[in-house]
Amino acid sequence: MFDKARRCYETAIEKLRSIPSARARYAAAIANLASLEVSLGDKDPAKGLYEKAGRIYEELGNSAGVAIVSTNLASITFSQKDYKNARRYLVRALQEEQRAPALRDDDMGALYSVESALAFYDGRYAEAISTVQQSIDRWTHAHGPSYLMLGLGYALRAQAVAKTGDYARAISDAQHALAIIEAAKGRNDSGYLRVEIVFRQRKRYRMD
Repeated sequence: MFDKARRCYETAIEKLRSIPSARARYAAAIANLASLEVSLGDKDPAKGLYEKAGRIYEELGNSAGVAIVSTNLASITFSQKDYKNARRYLVRALQEEQRAPALRDDDMGALYSVESALAFYDGRYAEAISTVQQSIDRWTHAHGPSYLMLGLGYALRAQAVAKTGDYARAISDAQHALAIIEAAKGRNDSGYLRVEIVFRQRKRYRMD
């Protein structure tokens, strides 16, 4: 119920805006609305909202909030092929994460996944593999082996492993990713179709 969720977040933002003692909750409401926009594919409005939330967290000295928002901005800009800003946001996220109390497994899993994606893009495949393994470990610890985001983790690891020439392991990871995504969202999901393309490529390379 995306429309209802948007109305709720917008109402919360409006009510919290003028309450000085509720600045952290105000920033959280803005970040939640940004997350909703990402879910709907509206990434540019989401970036503006995350940046606004990040400025508030920075004013409050909330390193955890800045780290989480910066991770989300890194993910968005990476998906838009804006690699320069993706790296900039990732560096900020890593810096703030060091200053913050221990972040939740979900937040650290997201941070490591962006770091892994950038390492893969830069051709640092061993680093991409080791970093995404940390995402896999965090998500598994928090949610168990069937968590949807693990499909993303195994798909990314499949691509990085394939670059090292270990096609059997890459195929195994791709199959695992497909099984997780199919169980959670079915075969018609766009994520399933993207991973299936990678899987078929890995099989072809192995046959060659």
